[in-house]
Amino acid sequence: MTEQTQVTNQPQPSGGGNRMLIIGGLVGLAVLAVLVIGAIFLLPRLFGADENAIASVMPPETSLLIELNALNLASEDANRVARAFEDVFDASDVDFDGDDPASLLETLDEDLEDASGLTITDDVLPWIGTNMGIGLIELDIEALDGGDIPQLVFAATIRDIDAADVFIEDLIDAIEDESNNDVDDVEYGGALVFEIDSDFDDERLAFGRSDEIFFIAANMDTLEEAIDAQNGENLGGVAEYQDTIAELPGDRAITVYISGEGIEDTFKAAEDSGDLEGFDADIIEDLGLTGVGMAATIVPEGIRLDFVGNYESLSEEQQEMLDAQTDNIETPEFLPESTYVFLVGQRLDLMWQTGLDSLESSGISEDDFDEAMDAFDDMFGFNPSDNLIPLLNGEYSIAIVDSDEGLITEELDVDLGAVIMMGASDNEAMVELAEDFKDGLEDQDLNVDDSGDDNLTIYEVEDPGGEMLAAYGVSEDYLVASTSGETIENLFNGEANLADSDKFQNAWDAFPRGTVPVMYMDIDGLFAALEDVDPSMEDVVDVNPVYAFAMGTNSSNNTTQTTMIFFIAGE
Repeated sequence: MTEQTQVTNQPQPSGGGNRMLIIGGLVGLAVLAVLVIGAIFLLPRLFGADENAIASVMPPETSLLIELNALNLASEDANRVARAFEDVFDASDVDFDGDDPASLLETLDEDLEDASGLTITDDVLPWIGTNMGIGLIELDIEALDGGDIPQLVFAATIRDIDAADVFIEDLIDAIEDESNNDVDDVEYGGALVFEIDSDFDDERLAFGRSDEIFFIAANMDTLEEAIDAQNGENLGGVAEYQDTIAELPGDRAITVYISGEGIEDTFKAAEDSGDLEGFDADIIEDLGLTGVGMAATIVPEGIRLDFVGNYESLSEEQQEMLDAQTDNIETPEFLPESTYVFLVGQRLDLMWQTGLDSLESSGISEDDFDEAMDAFDDMFGFNPSDNLIPLLNGEYSIAIVDSDEGLITEELDVDLGAVIMMGASDNEAMVELAEDFKDGLEDQDLNVDDSGDDNLTIYEVEDPGGEMLAAYGVSEDYLVASTSGETIENLFNGEANLADSDKFQNAWDAFPRGTVPVMYMDIDGLFAALEDVDPSMEDVVDVNPVYAFAMGTNSSNNTTQTTMIFFIAGE
């Protein structure tokens, strides 16, 4: 061991709460992986988590931050979720005890001990705190392509300084013994830190402790930036970071933040690389994103994921789209209770117009688009962009439902069908278009059978041999397309519907008030239906603890939020 490796500085009084630690490189990544897996074991012994702990040691220009708050995994809900996945691990031949998740550490401990003489259980868990995270200070794609080392910092809080200091000394010994490199001690900002003396830049890791923070960085320059942030301006004080993170759940376990500048730089690099033909990075810049946040939270229902986009301001088109969204959806009142996949939204006409406005930047010329629409007009008697889409100004939904008729059933031998419902404002115009479409299909030598009454007309389309291809229909408020006419007819016959399903209602009750539904999946029902196609699905059904999934959105004050919940069974 090199001289002067004693860590002697003690934490200084500070009004900023807990300080942070940094760990990167080999040991840092191992600690992160282990704590994500085994946090439940660690949690009962942890206390005093600080939501801003890691951000307050990251420089203000940090492009990416990934943070774990282990304390927010200390709950019976987290224990239940862990137990629910026991069968999944068993099916993958991984030994896992849901009542003792830390058992997963044993293999990692063995590998780490063979490589360094250290273990997570004996050398890291005794001192590490509840907050830890990795930050990428500046995302410079061009520099990375040129071989520069990414400015990565791993930081974590300390709950036992003496134990942390012992670990640092043991880590130095392990590095010097295993790599044959010296470890130099350096004093910076009142902290005694260390740098691996290597001839290779990517091996010159820096690590140490500053107050109640242990850290490892890609190099000494990056570490010094983190210590400067700890003692001065930092990411936690940046308004864009604060505004983005404020929209995420306070009890989240994992947080991800990407700065607006980092997003723009990434897409600009993608454009410059030429890998995305026709892509225009100005689209991203025009969005005016100031930051993106993501979070994972354990909730009573299972696992909740949140995605937040924070904008400088919303365009008129964006605001109009958001204003059109509503949590008072109606199409579930038509769809059958045995609906397995359901997507819903509002105003296809606005979505279409937004798509038209971005045609050129997506690599499709306006002339090519107009030519395609004219070809459709010649074939079927109307131009979708001019005659159909402007009428679709209501609610729309796409669904996979239980059905024993139609192309999917015949081709795949599975009781599944598809339905698309599109709310329309002009019934008479829709009927005319439906008739024009019928004439066009018949001109293509297809057979179209129409039936119905004043409330609903159904058109069933068959190939020349009489095989059912699809069906469409027009009601007073909706244009409907489906895999069979029977499926369309059943939508309007008043039978038990999706809106009355307890599972469907309970799913939306788990979301924040005012959430606009976007997607729902009955995973149990879908997997069971797919067993007819693939018998191996039975094995998936037997071990799968996720019985449903739902996603919704919300927006306010130049912020959009998407929330997903995976509903997990088990006790």
